Amino acid sequence: MTNALKEAEKAFDRARKQFVVLSGRTIKRLTRERDRLSRKMKATSTRSKRLTERIKNKAERLSKATTKKAKDTIKKQISGLKELRARAREEGRDLRTELAAVRADLANARQHLSRALHMDKASAAFERQREKAAKSIAKMRKKQKSRKRLKGAKALSGS
Repeated sequence: MTNALKEAEKAFDRARKQFVVLSGRTIKRLTRERDRLSRKMKATSTRSKRLTERIKNKAERLSKATTKKAKDTIKKQISGLKELRARAREEGRDLRTELAAVRADLANARQHLSRALHMDKASAAFERQREKAAKSIAKMRKKQKSRKRLKGAKALSGS
């Protein structure tokens, strides 16, 4: 029975340590993912702003153009730029949605890590308390044995 209890205790300790390690790894992975998405979203936003500026510049050129051919060419360029800007904005919306999900997962993982660390601390405190109790019991038994020996020695010497 004691072997089974020892094995169960070892399995519990391994699982506890794995929980802490896995929680930490998950947080690191999600943090990297969040940072990657944030960078990508920032780049998409910058691209969208640049395209908006190019559209404005093309619109100014359109107003200054005199020939029909030049105006048609600039209008085609403007429509192409607007399409690119629309794609960039759509990509930005998709990235924001994905980033929100990653942030929610990250908050959840942080909660799990906090819980794991609290369990780890509680388990360590329990272990220290158990070891302290075991030491005091061993000390008490040692004193009892020495008292018995003293009583036995007194009884032999006193008789």
